Amino acid sequence: MLKHYLSLLAGLLCTLAGVTACGDSEGGSGGAGGEWAPEDPVAQEFRFYPDDKDDWVVKILPGETAAGGLILMNANVTINKPYIYYTKTGKNTANVSFNFQRIAYNGGGVFYQCEYDLTFTSAHQGTYTGYMSVNMEEKPETGYFMFDSDEAPTVDDDEEQGGQDQPGGEEGQEPGGGEDQPGGGGGGGVDLSDPGLLKIGFSTISPSEINYQIQYRNPGDYKDEDDYLRAGICYGTSPHPTIFDQTAPVETVIPYSDMASSITGLEENTTYYLRPFREANGAVTYYEETSVTTVGTTPDSGLMLKMTYDGNNSMTYEYAVNTDRSYEISLNGWKLSGSWTVEEIGYKQQGDAESGSYRYPVEWERTTYFYLIARDLESGIHYESEPLYK
Repeated sequence: MLKHYLSLLAGLLCTLAGVTACGDSEGGSGGAGGEWAPEDPVAQEFRFYPDDKDDWVVKILPGETAAGGLILMNANVTINKPYIYYTKTGKNTANVSFNFQRIAYNGGGVFYQCEYDLTFTSAHQGTYTGYMSVNMEEKPETGYFMFDSDEAPTVDDDEEQGGQDQPGGEEGQEPGGGEDQPGGGGGGGVDLSDPGLLKIGFSTISPSEINYQIQYRNPGDYKDEDDYLRAGICYGTSPHPTIFDQTAPVETVIPYSDMASSITGLEENTTYYLRPFREANGAVTYYEETSVTTVGTTPDSGLMLKMTYDGNNSMTYEYAVNTDRSYEISLNGWKLSGSWTVEEIGYKQQGDAESGSYRYPVEWERTTYFYLIARDLESGIHYESEPLYK
């Protein structure tokens, strides 16, 4: 790691000194004639390594819900309603700024704004300096980044080994192990079932996204970070998904955490089956399975939540309940300073359906959006429409 930092020191000092043109001089910061800052990084990935916190990933994808046709995604932190702006400022320099909401398990969130000046020291790496604002509190930030590369800095061997041992014995030795083997094996070819250790909680569900949290059934047993487990999620549209179906990234399960992860790119009004899994000692262990149905946008959906922009700062909202669940429905707004309830629509049950309208009376900024929320009165899960931007 130290060697990697030293190799980037020249570019970092140049950036910190504010000499943004240093990467543009003949020879640049990494060799004669180099021009490494991309014009348009769509579908390519930045991995940022801040000096004082864990690394995180930004992937820019084509899309229509964020300004400039860009969507910010993060593999390690659940984010919501993002905007990202990338501008090439020189042969080897660029500026990137973005804002997003980090989703909490209780349905709330933390609001982030970031702006980084990037200096490319090669085609696939460089340094950056700038700031990250958390709930409007601005803090300086520096570090280095990898770009469009599978490479990663060297880490200590034990960094990825933490949490392989669990309180109460070896993996998969709980009662009921080995009863569920739908996947044909993973790792060493052994599938075990342990419904009693981990479960899934849900915070928000939209037509295309599920925000979830892997939880311990007995979180009090995990008082030391060395005991924390690492687990992922496998999911699909059929019961008993396995690691050979779709999976979400493996993450450290932190007891009593209120932060959530997300699965994106889902089909609307579709039931998905999810269960946590762990792989250790040549065996894959699956934990308690659950299912949820995404929000729909047509009246025949189980739960329809839909927003439409009508022009002149006006919008139409629609909902329909065709399940045996009961909900509290509201129209909500979001901007950088926080979220607010625009209108309490009320408690609704099966057979209820309605459309309504609202006109936003002030300037509609590009970072402001509106959405419907239907809170399940039994589970507390927040079902949301897709956000409506102007």
